[in-house]
Amino acid sequence: VKYWEEALGSIYLHVHHYCTALYLGDRYYKTSNPENQKLLLREIDSNLDYMITHADHNSALMPKIYYTKGKFLVLDGKDAEAVNAFLDAIRLKPDYSAPYLGIADFYARMGKNQDALKLLQDGLRQVPSSRSLARRYQELGGKLPLPEVPIDQTAKAESHAPMPTESENTAETPASETPVEKIGSPTNPWCRFCTD
Repeated sequence: VKYWEEALGSIYLHVHHYCTALYLGDRYYKTSNPENQKLLLREIDSNLDYMITHADHNSALMPKIYYTKGKFLVLDGKDAEAVNAFLDAIRLKPDYSAPYLGIADFYARMGKNQDALKLLQDGLRQVPSSRSLARRYQELGGKLPLPEVPIDQTAKAESHAPMPTESENTAETPASETPVEKIGSPTNPWCRFCTD
């Protein structure tokens, strides 16, 4: 337990809500009953909201939590709320490509391809190596390479506190320390809530 507290920080106390949301998401995809899906989406949203209100927003996991929230809000038909969740993920981690795709897909569904292309350009300027952003950009009619233009600050979300670097997120564990107790299943020994 001490190892994970040091590795994840204070978010460790709440992370089981995120694992529960992922587990419920897996169940959502496996059922075709609309009533069950609606109930599952409500529970997923509740667990993710708990994380957002209780966990440290400087945690490296928080952008993924916002993105996951947005993804399931889309499935629940709540596009405007989903876009806000995707924007929150981008605010916390501007070089995270998945939320750009989520918002671009929303624009494309609305028939606003130019807005989608503009957002994907901003994403590609943040993450030039993203093949998924490049592929979606080209699918919507964009031409690569991108023109040399600075990132459009108006299209980007306001920035929050900077994300910790990889070295700040990784706790050094002395070799002499006792190994971490495995609490999950044989294929996922680290979390008793996550699916195999």
